[in-house]
Amino acid sequence: DALPILFGYYLYQHGKRRGSTVVDLGLGRYRAGCATASAVLAVGVPAGLVLFLTNICDFVRNYYLGSLGSDVELAAWGAVQKISNALMAITIGVAQGVRPLLAYNYAAGLYARVRALIRGAFVVMLAYVALALVLVHLFPSPIVRLFVTEERAVETAVYFLEVWTYTIVFIGALELFNAIF
Repeated sequence: DALPILFGYYLYQHGKRRGSTVVDLGLGRYRAGCATASAVLAVGVPAGLVLFLTNICDFVRNYYLGSLGSDVELAAWGAVQKISNALMAITIGVAQGVRPLLAYNYAAGLYARVRALIRGAFVVMLAYVALALVLVHLFPSPIVRLFVTEERAVETAVYFLEVWTYTIVFIGALELFNAIF
């Protein structure tokens, strides 16, 4: 977590030695008007709300799994959540990887390249999602057994996982839409 701070400090020191800084730490030169604040809030509040509501959904789901189900269902969902986090991390990585390429080419006015990048990102995401669906549906038990070993929990987790995997199509599309727009 300290790496960005160290990198910023490195850039600042490197710039001082050269006579011009790459990172300007003179905060007094910056003014944030109402337009800037409202633009930051327009993006930040919905993003923060999504994260907050995701945590609320996790809490409610876990509460009902624990109170209406048994430890088996809770353990099964825990395994599915670990698998889903791994699968979603790749969709987020594809979206994060294409974002700077899109921004650079859009700013340079290379709109044909931007369209090609968007098409390419969708092809990569679709290929990954298809691969994830095939692997999970061909080998659900071995994947689940990496996280739980009790037979009833494995059976329940396999069912949960097979249902959940269809959402990765929408998660991948959502991540790309967020990166594009």
